Order: sequence, then C-alpha cells, then structure tokens
Amino acid sequence: MDSITFVDIYSTEEPEKSYYFLDLFSLLEERLPNESISHKETPSWQQHLNFIASKPYKEWCIVLDKSVCIGAYYITHQNEIGISVYLLCRKRGYATRILDAIIQLNPGVEFKANINPVNEHMSL
Repeated sequence: MDSITFVDIYSTEEPEKSYYFLDLFSLLEERLPNESISHKETPSWQQHLNFIASKPYKEWCIVLDKSVCIGAYYITHQNEIGISVYLLCRKRGYATRILDAIIQLNPGVEFKANINPVNEHMSL
C-alpha cells in the first residue's frame, strides 16, 4: 500500500483524535453544495462531533500519505464506500489507491461505491 496509511477514527486516542476530527471537518468545509450527496449545508462543529460520536459507519478512517492527511473514507453497514480527498490532493490517483487498498484489505467482500453523480474524475 506504499506510503498510504489508514487511521481508524473510532479507535484513535487524544490528542491525535482532535486533529483527525478537524481533518474530517475541513473535508466537509471544502465541499461545494453540488458535491455533497449527504447534506446541503456544512454542519456546525458540535453537530460534526455528535455525528462522529454516534458511530454512523461500520468503518471510518483518515487517510495519510507520509503522515499528512490527504482525505478520509468510510464504509457503511451496507458496505457502501465513500471517499473524500482534499482539493489540493485530487487528480493524483489517491481515490483509486484508497479504493484498491480497501478491496485488498477485505477479500471476498462485495462493496458499493457512494459516488456523487457530478464527479467526473472517478469511473468504475
């Protein structure tokens, strides 16, 4: 998986956890209204923290490249995958590498991709 590593949001310990929660919030703030498939407005910080605390996904990870956060992914309880990559990190093949790693780490699992219909950069 070369330099990409995953950090489980649900099992991180302080003080790193606050940085990872901030990374997730920053990814939300970067989204334009037409890019989001789950909400139209960015939630407040407290709504964001409450959402994380509810553990809405089966798996939710920050994605690091050489210890720098480049994005995040989640897997729902229905095995739907959602991937977010920072704007500055896009068009470098990260989403494909993340997806490939998820599939490799979960042999035999059938996944669905949660892709925004206007995303022109990802095709399966």
